[in-house]
Order: sequence, then structure tokens, then C-alpha cells
Amino acid sequence: MADPKTILEYATQRSASANQSLTGAQKRLADSQAALVAATAEGKNASTALADLERRIDEIRQKLSGIVTPADGEVLLDALELATVRLRSTQAVVTKSKNKFAVAQANVTQAQTDVAAASVMRTQAQTALAQATSSSEARDALVFALDNAPVKNLPTEAGKALDAANLVEGAPFKKAKDRIEGDIPEKLLKRAEDRRKQAGAAVAQADKNVTDAEDALLKEGETNNGRAGAAAKAWVAFQRAEADARNFVNTAEDDFGSAKAILKEVGDPTRAPLTPEQKALIGDADLKADRENATGEEETIDTGVAKTLADAQISLDEAILKAKAEPSQANSDAVDAAQDKVDDAQSDFDTDNGKWREKETDLTAANLAVDQKSAALAAAIQKAVAAGSDPSTDPDVVLAKGELTTAENKQKSADEAYRLSDKGVLDLWEAAVPDATWRLFEKYEDALESLNALKAANPAALKTSLTTTEEAYVTAQLAADKSTSILQQLAAEQAQRVARQEGAEQVADARRFSALRGDE
Repeated sequence: MADPKTILEYATQRSASANQSLTGAQKRLADSQAALVAATAEGKNASTALADLERRIDEIRQKLSGIVTPADGEVLLDALELATVRLRSTQAVVTKSKNKFAVAQANVTQAQTDVAAASVMRTQAQTALAQATSSSEARDALVFALDNAPVKNLPTEAGKALDAANLVEGAPFKKAKDRIEGDIPEKLLKRAEDRRKQAGAAVAQADKNVTDAEDALLKEGETNNGRAGAAAKAWVAFQRAEADARNFVNTAEDDFGSAKAILKEVGDPTRAPLTPEQKALIGDADLKADRENATGEEETIDTGVAKTLADAQISLDEAILKAKAEPSQANSDAVDAAQDKVDDAQSDFDTDNGKWREKETDLTAANLAVDQKSAALAAAIQKAVAAGSDPSTDPDVVLAKGELTTAENKQKSADEAYRLSDKGVLDLWEAAVPDATWRLFEKYEDALESLNALKAANPAALKTSLTTTEEAYVTAQLAADKSTSILQQLAAEQAQRVARQEGAEQVADARRFSALRGDE
């Protein structure tokens, strides 16, 4: 019979094998029970014969004790000799029957264990077959969808939807693009897109870190857990391929439709249009140079110290995982070195980011001081009133008012300094763009992300990955099953030999003496 290539074929074969195993185990149990009955009968018969011979010998000896003539004694002695030979031969049979009984009893116990295990295995195999049948139907549906329209054509259709030169399919994209680029100045638009990509990259890296850790765990299992570890690794690879295919088939059409609808919405000039005043503020020519310079300063931080810190953290995570997977002094030292780089990068980032946010930090502190001094003034007034004093002349109230005025003056100066700082200039430029416009921009970016992902997708590759990883898993699982079966058979053989050994040891003295005496 050819080796199975799919999980359904594997489950079918395993179910049939489980049925055969149960039948074989039940036959072994019946045979061992019959052997136990035979050994019991043989032992009983031998014991009865032995008792009869012992009585016969006792009778002969009693007669010998009362003989009158030597002739009578010779006949009895001959009879005693013959009876003794038969006695010793029967003793040997009794000894052997005890050994047979012990072995047969152990075989029955083992067979009962085998039947119980085979029953469980058959139930599990039947359940697995039912699940495999259902899962196979679902996978067949995935393969069909990946092979046929509309799913098969989605990458091409997504490409058309992103082609501004396509006057039909690409028209919504062009209108949406023109709308966003018209509402948000180029430098601010690019800065926003870059920040969004940076945030997305951080999420993607977190996902990758999880996958890397899982892969390291699977690699260790493959290396040190033999074929079962290899099968577990192959199973995860198949699950990932199946999830990729299923997610694409189940969501691609909806994502495509949603993205096209979003582009139409964003491109609709009646949706959240900017007022003339908003356009004037966003595009203020007098502020353009300072605003664009501010975007450049933030970009310098993001592409400089912030990226260095992110890259250093990635390297540290990789070093930690390697040190755990391959413990060694060299790898431990590598972790320490990577941590030092993270610490240095963090220090550099804190310094540059602190300078970038300095005026914002000062303003935050000034706002807090005003809040605190306002609360102190209110408390002083309340205390003065409670004491019957005139708040307008109460020394504590006068002092609190002075401190609040000082705090408000510092707040005003801090606010002015913040507004003139690069961080403040960029924040105020971003604030000039209404939330409704930012939300349209986010929808636009989501739509582009979906369409670009669809354009880059390869349904044929997803199908190939699904089928090849399934076959690889089945092959690995068959090898693991074979190894498990061999181990189980060796364990059963060992148990049988132990039973025979224990049975032999129980009658060892009797067998040695019987052999010595030549009873057999």
C-alpha cells in the first residue's frame, strides 16, 4: 500500500491500522487466556500425579519396613526405584508448569493492557478520521477557491485598482490620492506616512519575535525529541500555511471590496471638506519654511537615534533567543554586548528626544504649576473665610495670588517658547488639520495597505505551500509513528522477557536441582 500523502489518507490508514491492532490484541488476549488455562490444568494434573506417586512411595516404604524374606524386599525395591524415577520426572514437570503458569499469567496481563490501549487508540483514530474528513473538505474548498475566480484574479484586480492611469478601475484611487494630497501638504503627508509605517513595523516585529521564539522551540524539539519533534515542527509549518490560505480566501474579497469603497469615500469631495479658513491655516505660506524644517527635525530623530534603538533592541532579542537555544559563554557574552548597545542607544535617544521635546516638557511643567497654585489659592481663600478673615487682605491669600500670577507668567512664556520650537511648530501644523481629515487619511492608508497586500499575494504559491506542507507533515508523522510503534513493540518484548525471567527465577533452585539429578 502506497504511503499516504494527505492528512485524510493518513487518518484513514491509521484508523484501519488501529482496527487491526485491536483485533490482534484481542486475539493475543484470547490465546494467552487459553495458554493460562492450559498451564493451570497442566500444573494441576502434574501436582495430582505427584501426590499419587508420593503416596505410592510411602506405601512401598511401609511394606519394606515389614518384609520377612529378602525376596519380598527385591520386588519392593524395584518398585520403589521405578516410582522414584517417575516422582522425580513429575517434579520436573511441576517445576516447568509453574514457570509456564507465571509466563502465561504475565502474558494475560500484558494482553489485557494491549487491548485497553488498542481500544483507546481505535477511538482516537476514529475521531481523528472524522475530523480529518471534515478538514479535508475545507482544504479542498480552499484549493478550489485559490485555483479559480474571483480569488485567483484578486492580485490582478488589486493592481488595476492601484493604477492611476487606468481611467476606469483606477479612477477611485486617483481621486482619493488627489484629495489627500490636496488637503495635506506634501512634507506633512510624508511625515505622517513614515510615522505610520514605523508604528506598523513595531507591531510586525513583535509578531516576528513570537514566531522566532516558536521556531526556536520547534528546532530544539526537532533536534532532541527525535522524529516526534520533527513531526511537531512539520505540523506547525502546515498549520501556518493553512492559516495563510484560509485567511486569504476568507477575507481577500471583502478586503478588496472594502478598499474600493473606502477610496470612493475618500475621493468624494463632499465628505468632510476643508473650509477656506482651514485650508489657509494648513497651507500658510509664511509658516511653510518653519513647518517643513520641523518635519525634517522629527524625521532626523526617527531615522537616527530612534531607528538605532529599535535595531539594537531587535539584535538583543535575537541574541537572547540564541543564548537560550544554544547555551554557551560566547552567546552569553553576546547578550551582554547587545544589552550594552541597547543601553547606549537608549541614552542617545533620550538625549536627542529630550532636546526635541524640551519646550513641550517645560510647558507641561508650567501647566502643572498653574494647576497647583490655583488649588493652593482656592485652599487659602477657603481657610481665610473659615477663619472669618477678609480674603482680599489675608496674607496667605495675597501670597497665593502672587505665586499664581508668577506661575501664569511662566506658563505664558513657556507656551510662547513651545509654539516657536520645532516640536511646537509641527504639533500646531498637525492640529490645523481637522480630525475628520486625519481619519480619511487613515482610511486611505488602510485601503492602500489592503490593495498592495492583495496585489503582492500569490494564490498559486499559497496553494502549493498548503499541499507541500501537508505532505511533509504526513511524511514526518509516519516516521514518528513508526518510531513509536518500534518502541512499543520493544517495550512489550522486554516485558515478556522480564515475565519469563521472573518465572524462571521462581523455580530456579528446583530446576537446577532437577537438572543436577537428571529428572527430565
